[in-house]
Amino acid sequence: MELQEDRCHWCEVHISRSSPNLYWICDYESAQCDFHPIAYNSETLTRTGNTGPHQTTTEMQNIIRQSWILTMMQKDKTTPLRSVDSNVVTISKKSQRTSRSAAKSLLPNAGTIRRLVYDQIKAQNDYGMTDHELEIVLRGKHQTISASRRSLVVDGWVVDSGDTRKNPQGNDCIVWIEKDEAFTGLLVLV
Repeated sequence: MELQEDRCHWCEVHISRSSPNLYWICDYESAQCDFHPIAYNSETLTRTGNTGPHQTTTEMQNIIRQSWILTMMQKDKTTPLRSVDSNVVTISKKSQRTSRSAAKSLLPNAGTIRRLVYDQIKAQNDYGMTDHELEIVLRGKHQTISASRRSLVVDGWVVDSGDTRKNPQGNDCIVWIEKDEAFTGLLVLV
């Protein structure tokens, strides 16, 4: 087997190994890295007396990637992030001060608006509602209704039904339905 050589991600010393199954060894013939995160208490910034193995940057990137994938796979995708009644206002990072001010004034009522939007969509069962239909029924502005509906989508309460309906201008609009209705429909189709 050919000798593999690299640099330790933590202490930046030259390391090598003769097989992928063996530990990396530094030029000082040690497999232990004194700069590995296990060697320090991150709160007190003091040494713990422990050491960890030398690791390459590629190995560290793979560990981080695998950890992220496992975290994403373990998340329960069926559990909504926030309650329907939560006061949620989403604004752009680049929003103008007037937009931030408007969002701040809307915040105390955002949960009520979300609840009204959700209840209307839920009441329609699998027929669902478009943003335009919600605006008419709730007598609300497009920006307010669509933002509230969007926050319900992000939080996992409402989903795209896959259907569209025309608005008065003749444009296709997405029909939104309650998440439970979407899953019920899938179960019936199977």
